[in-house]
Amino acid sequence: MKEQILLFELNDEKQKLYLRQALMPLRIRLKTVSRAQYQLTIGELTVAEPANTPASSQNNQKTDAASADDAAKDETAIPVPMLVFCGLSSDRLDAVLAALRRKGVRIPHKAVLTPHNAAWTPVQLFSELDEEHRRFQSNDK
Repeated sequence: MKEQILLFELNDEKQKLYLRQALMPLRIRLKTVSRAQYQLTIGELTVAEPANTPASSQNNQKTDAASADDAAKDETAIPVPMLVFCGLSSDRLDAVLAALRRKGVRIPHKAVLTPHNAAWTPVQLFSELDEEHRRFQSNDK
């Protein structure tokens, strides 16, 4: 599998720039997943080509930013940014995480593609990550 990172719901353009800058020297593909693709499984997203052309991508960014508030109310949406690491070795994953820290990119909801979660939709994966994130936060208190 080709190394890539799936990106969901990062509407902060500055953070998106820092994320791209962190990945550029590592030559890892960043694939922004649109809400229209949320019916696909994570595994399908790793091989699916982006539905947007560069011109329509700009229009969708405006639409996504305008509807970010709606995402919090929508049970089929992902309300905060999420990353899914696909095809990275342990060493490469460590290098990516270090690069993100150096650039100040903070996205708490992260997952590695596994045979188990490859069959999940992005919303199912987010739900699982969010529950796990909440458990860890409550254990820290």
